[in-house]
Formats: sequence, structure tokens, C-alpha cells
Amino acid sequence: MPPRDREGNLLTTEGHLVRSFCSKDAHGFPTSLYRCKFSPCFNYLAACGVDRTIKIWCWREYDVFQATLVGHKNAVEDLAFAPDPDSHLPNFQIASCSRDKTTRLWTGRVGGKDLQCKILQGKHGPKWALAVNFSADGSLLATCCSDGTVQIWCTRTLTEPRVLTGHTSTVWSCSFL
Repeated sequence: MPPRDREGNLLTTEGHLVRSFCSKDAHGFPTSLYRCKFSPCFNYLAACGVDRTIKIWCWREYDVFQATLVGHKNAVEDLAFAPDPDSHLPNFQIASCSRDKTTRLWTGRVGGKDLQCKILQGKHGPKWALAVNFSADGSLLATCCSDGTVQIWCTRTLTEPRVLTGHTSTVWSCSFL
């Protein structure tokens, strides 16, 4: 993925500005962004950060703003687009995790009003997840937690996650191989 800075600018590998996707607070100052990621079809860009939201743009069409996903009560640490087998369709599934100790699974249509949000929570209560990642087929979602565990969720059933242990401190990222 091309580099970006904490103010939402998409840069070339040489550091030149391609586009700016900057979020601003109520006073017009840039807010810190933690992550920005492209959709699998590479038509959309989503960013999350301190402002507790996820913003989605159709960046190929002159930076057309598409949606703001609202619901987290604290900074959004990470997000991930689910793999999209029908990449020509503007449907999406995004996972997000926040300092509010919630992991959310957002499903909807870009630009549409049929957005659904489900909060993932296991029987041991909320966990502070710092990263989320989908499996290649989108059937599983991994959440990396501050308690040293990784939770594996089935995205179809959202039943109790399988918990992987072994780390002695925070798990910052993970990847399916």
C-alpha cells in the first residue's frame, strides 16, 4: 500500500502528495488518523482515527465522499475491508476496533442507507483490540487484543470466538497465511 501520513495524505513511494483525505475537528484543525486502507477493488479508501469515525471515499472519482460510519465511543484503532468476490458492486463489509473496547462489523452499500452494525463481544466481556484482519475468503475475522490474545470470529455466525493465547503482552497485528 502507498505510504500515508497521520493527517490523511496519500503519498507516492517517493513521498509526493497524491490526494488528501484529511479529517478536521470542529475548529478546522486536522485530526490524527490511525489507519487508512483501500477496498479490495481499489475503488474506495477508508480511514479511521481520533475522531471516533470511519470515513469512506470513492477516491478514483475526484475524491467523492461516500459515508461516515459512526458508533465508536473512542478513537478507532484499525479497520479492514472484507474481501469482495463481486468487486464491481459497491457493497462492503468493514471490521473496526476501538479504544472503547468494541470490535464492530459494518455491512452496507457505499452511499446507501441500509447500513448494519454488529458489535462483537465474547463471553469474557469486551476486550481492547488494536488490529483487525480478515481471512482471504472473508469467513474469519481476527482481532488482536491488549491482553495478549488473538480472537478468531466466524463472520457468518458471529458466535463465541476461538481465543489464541501464548503472548505475554499486547498483540499489535496478525495475518492469515
